[in-house]
Amino acid sequence: MEFLIPFLVPPAALAALMAALYYIYPSPLVHGYNKFGGYFIAGLTRKYKTVNNLTYCYYEKEAVLSSEQSEQHTDEDGHPRTFLFLHGYTGSKIMWMTMVRYLPKEWRLILVDLPGHGESSFDGSKYDAYGFSDKIHEFITAMDLHNLNLIGCSLGSLITATYASSHSKSQHLKSITLMCPPFTHKFPQGVKTEFLQCLAKGENKVMPTNAAEFQEMMDMVLYDSSKFTFPIRFRQALVEAQLPMYPNFLRVQHDLEYSEKMISAETIQLMAKNITIPTLVLWGDNDKVCHPSGANIMPELVEHAQVVIVERCGHAMTLDRPRKCAKLVNDFILQNTV
Repeated sequence: MEFLIPFLVPPAALAALMAALYYIYPSPLVHGYNKFGGYFIAGLTRKYKTVNNLTYCYYEKEAVLSSEQSEQHTDEDGHPRTFLFLHGYTGSKIMWMTMVRYLPKEWRLILVDLPGHGESSFDGSKYDAYGFSDKIHEFITAMDLHNLNLIGCSLGSLITATYASSHSKSQHLKSITLMCPPFTHKFPQGVKTEFLQCLAKGENKVMPTNAAEFQEMMDMVLYDSSKFTFPIRFRQALVEAQLPMYPNFLRVQHDLEYSEKMISAETIQLMAKNITIPTLVLWGDNDKVCHPSGANIMPELVEHAQVVIVERCGHAMTLDRPRKCAKLVNDFILQNTV
């Protein structure tokens, strides 16, 4: 067995180095994961697209189709089923990686960083729901995306709904999926969570400044945060990696809050009536950010919407229940699109 030792030492040494970094100096691991995690976890390719002076960073996974599958998973022009994923406020494309591993290989997947988030650039545009929707439309047009299905979580679902209200009649848009959309609290029967109340007072609990606040955030967005327990130094490294983005986040928060004051429940109703394509709504039963009672309001806004409450799930649905969310999306697509 001695001949195996030279082959075992390098992996062992690498494992020791990774363990040391994790506990002693975790910053390189955090930055490495943020930049290259998609390659190793979900088989994604990291790409960039510059559109009107904004550079978008995104992960992409091309569709893998056999000749027998081509007709089932493509449209009449041969475009594969394409899915564009829009993350939440202060998040990034990384939030989708655990979920997309469970989606069919026949689908083309694009996970994009919103402007001012992740590795995408930022400019002086207005970044309310309409502003983000316009930027996403520019990205979709530049990428020449067809047979498109939009999936958004939290802020991403607000952008998705706003986009769909203007583009439901477009031939390229086939369906939308809204995960815990953050606008149902505007209605009389809606519930404004403690998080949203604090946010209105200027207390932003998804912009932690130290390890303790990071853990509080994880406890808030997850059903079971014990699955994501990190040493204090690693939590601090995660915070420090995000800190340079905070000016962007504050600007987005300002634009969203200003816009929200101008938009009434009646306006939202009118916009929702324009959504005429298949719509899936997913909501965690333990969501502390956007109250799950909003799931009861969604069918009144989008009459044909299919609503599913996901058990044992918080606001960060793709972390709490990635396999379940993927299955629900897969079932919905196969039942409602051609």
